[in-house]
Amino acid sequence: MKKLSTACWLAVLFCLTPRLLPAIEAGVSRMEITPRTGLKMAGFGGRVAGDVLDPLFVHAVVFRSGDKSVGFVVYDLIGPFGREVGDLLRRELLSRTGLDEVVFSATHTHSGPAINTGSGPERSQVLEELPEHERLICEKTVEALVLACGSLGTVRIGSGLGTADLSYNRIRPRPDGSVEMVWANHEKVPMGPVDRTVGVVRIDDLQGKPVAVLVNYACHPVIHGKPDANLMYSADFPGVLRREVEARLDGNPLCIFFQGACGNLNPYYAHSVENPGPRLQEAGAELAGEVVRVAGQIETRPYSGESPLLCRITELDAPLRWDLDQWHASAEDERARERIEKLAAGRDKLKLPLSVVLITPEIGFVGLPGEFFVEYQQELRKRSPVAFLLVCGYTNGSFGYFPDIASAAAGGYGANDYATYAAVGTGEHLVVEALVDLQEMLGELRPVPADPGKGYRY
Repeated sequence: MKKLSTACWLAVLFCLTPRLLPAIEAGVSRMEITPRTGLKMAGFGGRVAGDVLDPLFVHAVVFRSGDKSVGFVVYDLIGPFGREVGDLLRRELLSRTGLDEVVFSATHTHSGPAINTGSGPERSQVLEELPEHERLICEKTVEALVLACGSLGTVRIGSGLGTADLSYNRIRPRPDGSVEMVWANHEKVPMGPVDRTVGVVRIDDLQGKPVAVLVNYACHPVIHGKPDANLMYSADFPGVLRREVEARLDGNPLCIFFQGACGNLNPYYAHSVENPGPRLQEAGAELAGEVVRVAGQIETRPYSGESPLLCRITELDAPLRWDLDQWHASAEDERARERIEKLAAGRDKLKLPLSVVLITPEIGFVGLPGEFFVEYQQELRKRSPVAFLLVCGYTNGSFGYFPDIASAAAGGYGANDYATYAAVGTGEHLVVEALVDLQEMLGELRPVPADPGKGYRY
């Protein structure tokens, strides 16, 4: 019998050995985007910035596995840019970095500069023609993502969950079936569904040194924010959180905050007009303490050969909720009508981007394009096929409030008024689509029938 050569044996072993997918790499960075004072502020009308309480940043985190890559950009802003500017910026970023996709999100601070988060044909066709502060934000976004790509390295990743009691549901039912809005709750009276979950992802280098800590929590950043008061730029409690986490953890990791589905959740000390600094510090430090505790217990590990890094951004059509021909509104409502018409761009429906990313077999991301009520976050996590799910609002667009069906029927701000644009049931539809996306990415749902002979498995 003729013996096989060494080269032949190596070829046989190569064919018989399972093909391992490349390891996951990650890179992070941040750039300051605090603009000049004198600009209109977002979140509440009639405010002009006169000072800076703390700086605003754009954070970037990039994941790559083999030929697949995705970048996340998180702004200290009310929301990300609208479709026109967002598309221009995305094209520039993909060209400069070679990434497959970029996901834009925002912390939703109400103490940043106003930017155009809507759509419309009047928007600039080139980034250089944007207003000065929007152009600065775009330039710093490019720098941040380029730096993050430049810092890519093989990493270990792990996740964990904690709890923090910073928020309450600001819609309070009355005995007669009506509701009232409770904009601050210093007594911490329970009023409705909340999600106190603190999601933490720790990213280490191969030696176990923390590179970054990603934090996911749902709460409106409105401790530092009130009409005609607190006229200073601030990242609100997420800014304190980041500083505290970075100071308390060894290795100086970058902390990045991902806002959750906080559409109906306020901090207990919302709109702290008198001396908000201590309240900001208290809330941010409390959340940071839980993040540090959870991060310290996470066991990270390298990933290779288990599943590819996958990203899917899908545009879904949603009918408008209101008959604009029958719209009878106040001046404030009329501005909302104009925004709806711009977002719809002359159509009778909205095009909503749903962003789903499978980072590892255990860690997923769902980005929702607006102010989603917390019930959606709870439902997504309850039904998620991955063990750990980052659920983020204000992602790749901001299309108003999305109440769940029960909340839409009960009423309240963002539930049945001018602040909600899409038809009732749209949020539920996006939740189902996100769950299907995740299960398709995991290979649990496929476009061909399963084999009965294999126990109906693929």
